[in-house]
Amino acid sequence: MRGEDPEHSGSGVRNVVHRSRIGSLVQAHTINELHLHQAAPEPTTDATAKAKLAELVRAQWSDESSLRDLDGDRHIPVRWRVVGSRRQLDADELVAAFRAEEHRRLVVLGGAGTGKTSFAVALLRALVVSREPEDPVPVLVSAAGWEVDEYPDVRGWLVAQLERTYAKGTGLRPEALAALVARGHVLLVLDGLDEMPADARAAGITALNSRFPGDHQLIVTCRSEEYRQGGALGSALVVEPERLSPEIAADYLERVVPDTSPDWAGLLAAVRAGTAGGLGEIVTTAFGLWLVGVAGAGVDLDVVRNEPDHDVVRVHLLDRLVPVLVQRRRPDLGSGTLSTFRRKHMVAAPSVTLREHDPADVEFALGLLADYVGEQPFAWWELAEDVRRARGSRWVRTTFASLFGLIGAVCTGLSAHARAESPFFALMGAALGAGVGLLGARATRRWGDDSPAFADFRLRGRGLSAVSTFLGTCFACGIMVPLGLLTGQSTPTIISWIVICLVFGLSLWIETPLPDGTASTPMGSWRADRRVNVIRWLLVGSTAAMLGTIGMDLAFIPGMADAGLGDDPYLTIGVMLCGTGFLLTTIGDHRAWMGYLLATTRLAVTRSLPRDLMPFLDDAHRMGLLRAVGPVYEFRHEYVRRYLAAKYKYWVGGGEG
Repeated sequence: MRGEDPEHSGSGVRNVVHRSRIGSLVQAHTINELHLHQAAPEPTTDATAKAKLAELVRAQWSDESSLRDLDGDRHIPVRWRVVGSRRQLDADELVAAFRAEEHRRLVVLGGAGTGKTSFAVALLRALVVSREPEDPVPVLVSAAGWEVDEYPDVRGWLVAQLERTYAKGTGLRPEALAALVARGHVLLVLDGLDEMPADARAAGITALNSRFPGDHQLIVTCRSEEYRQGGALGSALVVEPERLSPEIAADYLERVVPDTSPDWAGLLAAVRAGTAGGLGEIVTTAFGLWLVGVAGAGVDLDVVRNEPDHDVVRVHLLDRLVPVLVQRRRPDLGSGTLSTFRRKHMVAAPSVTLREHDPADVEFALGLLADYVGEQPFAWWELAEDVRRARGSRWVRTTFASLFGLIGAVCTGLSAHARAESPFFALMGAALGAGVGLLGARATRRWGDDSPAFADFRLRGRGLSAVSTFLGTCFACGIMVPLGLLTGQSTPTIISWIVICLVFGLSLWIETPLPDGTASTPMGSWRADRRVNVIRWLLVGSTAAMLGTIGMDLAFIPGMADAGLGDDPYLTIGVMLCGTGFLLTTIGDHRAWMGYLLATTRLAVTRSLPRDLMPFLDDAHRMGLLRAVGPVYEFRHEYVRRYLAAKYKYWVGGGEG
């Protein structure tokens, strides 16, 4: 993977993983504005939706907290100081203080790596676990995605985020979520206000003060300097973390690092005494202490003990981070054929990867992603945008035209040979096939606007949807059958039209939300959308195969072709293959996984990204290098992202790693 000259240096992944989709934002903004001003549902509906959302939030952050080492021995005991006073609180005391506040608005400040996001997650979990039915449901969203110009009222943007994370695949309707937001039943936890541009951050704070209702609860995290530059949130309790003491840092490292050597004991003694140089500065923050706890074993102790520059020590520790996590989280699968099967199908603990990885490949792939995604979260379905980018679009057009053209040439050539006609028909078939391929390639450009879908074949609770789909299918058949009779089509042709209408209706009907919350994670939404598309492929493909077989059988039955009931078998095959391919590009409203498949195939060929991108990112998440926020991934910390991006640039610039 390293040492290549990938296309991503100018227009590859930078163009694929885009920062925003304005069309989707405008559409969501319009819909959500309508939702916010519509009458709210009945209280019973509110209570049901609220309870369902609370359960989804609780489940979402349970495994995530374990991966972030927020529980057990690896929990870092940060104390918080109320700004403007000498009052200090631990996490539990701060939860109680927040509940006691009249307006229940909290601003969590601090420098880089001081544990703001980790505390926000811990606070969210505490609130959702101990909440009473009348309490709002806390929901954490990244402020980096808030387009203040598009959403001057943050509630409209919050509805869009809830719909993105919880409405798809959970049975929660967007209208119900919008009603919860409008009635103050959602506690917005706005994480990383400092990740917004300075102008947008100032505008965002102004919008929160002027547009966000005073009786709606709110928690915001931000770096201290950036927050004070952008203004201040009114009527809020503001806290900042205290520096971790040398005693707390040394006790933590002694607890989590399995090293009993005299050198390590000497290093702990230096930390405890405050004479550890740059390392002593690093362990005063939550992220720095976590980093030393993970990468400390096996580092060059002379470097970390004697180096006064904490930035140099941090880079040295980050050099060890990926190799240590790859080794620590690798599965114990053995070797052989059975082991290969287990790698693909095993159900492992959240902190164990499903595959074995080379640390250098992990660093390269994540470095590429870190460089081009930046501080923005990564949503897998946005890779479908590749099909309408310049280079991706050319690749899709060339591939489709070549494949369909080859099918047309082979089938018409065989037909011409069987009929002893001119080989010129093969060229005509190739041209017609290529034309169909180009039309299919053009249809793929709409895939970039598709969001993940979820398949559901159950009738219970979906009677109205089933009836409306059935009536629509009957209406289509009622048009196709008379049209076929009037134009003198054969009976098999009319039957094939009816079957196609039925398959089309069924494929549309199954694209509905699942009743569980599995789609609120990146892998859950990816698997669900893959399931929808594979089912669509099977429906359309099996139907085409059946009709093609019937057509071929009729063509070989003496007298049937003369009676107009059969056609040339080779042409039948060609038409069915090209028609099936074209239908697969147009049927349905959710083809994000198909766009993802095309994009990852192209990018894997150019050595830009791993072929199995989502399983790879799932393992990176299990290692603790990525964090999941709903259906999207973010890097665990900005230090990790910047380090990986810098190392990637060094590699592609000619370095050796």
